[in-house]
Amino acid sequence: MSDTAIKEAMDYEKQFATNNKLKSAYWEHERTMRDIASALYSREKAGQERGEKIGQERGEKIGQERGEKIGDKTGRQALSTLLQKLLEEGQKEEFDRVLRDNEYQEKLLREYHLK
Repeated sequence: MSDTAIKEAMDYEKQFATNNKLKSAYWEHERTMRDIASALYSREKAGQERGEKIGQERGEKIGQERGEKIGDKTGRQALSTLLQKLLEEGQKEEFDRVLRDNEYQEKLLREYHLK
């Protein structure tokens, strides 16, 4: 560095140290920059929390839909197995009742350990 650059920097430092207006403007600028950084951080954090909440809700919905699909498929398989067993055992009346009466259907599914 040249002597003139060093002298110039020292002059600016001296001006800053003795000029209250300049100091006040500097500290005001620093405060503004901290406020902006804080506001950005707060908004980013709020956006992240909102995004996580939306993602969780979507995930729960997808999981519920998949569970219902699997449950429905499993339920149909269990009912099919029950009806097949009732036919094999020659229980035509139970077969017909299972098709009409959901409570009786559930009871027999449990009795046959299909549910």
